[in-house]
Amino acid sequence: MADSAPWLDALSLWGSAFERTLDALGARLDGHDAEAARWFAEAAADAKRAGEIRAIPGETRPEGPVRIADGVLDTFIAEAAQTAETA
Repeated sequence: MADSAPWLDALSLWGSAFERTLDALGARLDGHDAEAARWFAEAAADAKRAGEIRAIPGETRPEGPVRIADGVLDTFIAEAAQTAETA
């Protein structure tokens, strides 16, 4: 069970980042730009922390950074914030 801890920690942070992004998009649609900016910032912080989590060396494969929906979830979170800035 301890071997899965990095993935569970990363998944929790990615889930939080996704929820914050959805909150931000909703706030943006409702015209609450300051609130949206706060949610986007929280989402970015959670995504950054999730991206820094590493697998336990010698315990699991692959070793190195834990990747969950790599290139999908991280891209959505980043692009949602960028799109909101230009809208």
